[in-house]
Amino acid sequence: MLNNAINIAFLIIITIPILLFILTLVRIVGEDMKASIKHKPSSPFGTHQAKKQVKKQKTVHRLRKVK
Repeated sequence: MLNNAINIAFLIIITIPILLFILTLVRIVGEDMKASIKHKPSSPFGTHQAKKQVKKQKTVHRLRKVK
């Protein structure tokens, strides 16, 4: 009976660090996956704000050419 309890305690002591290691690996891999999946805009200008800025620059350039 005592031998059984020692074996169970030993298994618990061994499995906890292994589980923590696996959970840490899963968390690191999950963060890497999120970083690689991040949405990249298909437009070369990027965000909506950048598109507006480019449009404004083109308008200014066109108006300067007209003068």
